[in-house]
Amino acid sequence: ENRVPVPGLDQIWYSSMTTERIGLKRMFVDSGEWRCISDESVLSQLRDHERRKVLSTGLPSPDGKYPSDHLPIGAVFDWKLDVKSEENSSSAKHDNDSKDIRR
Repeated sequence: ENRVPVPGLDQIWYSSMTTERIGLKRMFVDSGEWRCISDESVLSQLRDHERRKVLSTGLPSPDGKYPSDHLPIGAVFDWKLDVKSEENSSSAKHDNDSKDIRR
């Protein structure tokens, strides 16, 4: 798998050891226009058409749909929990509670 940065493309880097990607913004999707389309093959064709239009005209787009020279990117991440640390912490707390009761 190629993990080398691509010059000129915006990127989001993260560590898979501490975080997990749980969501990803799809490119070339206008939720307003395409919100009611549920057929994935139709959405794929629309995204491909939009992508080709941006590639042919460049950014910012002449129609103002993409007013920046960057396309919006986004992702949702969640922290990974270290289960062993939680178990050890819980065990240590239980041991301390037991000691308190015995005193």
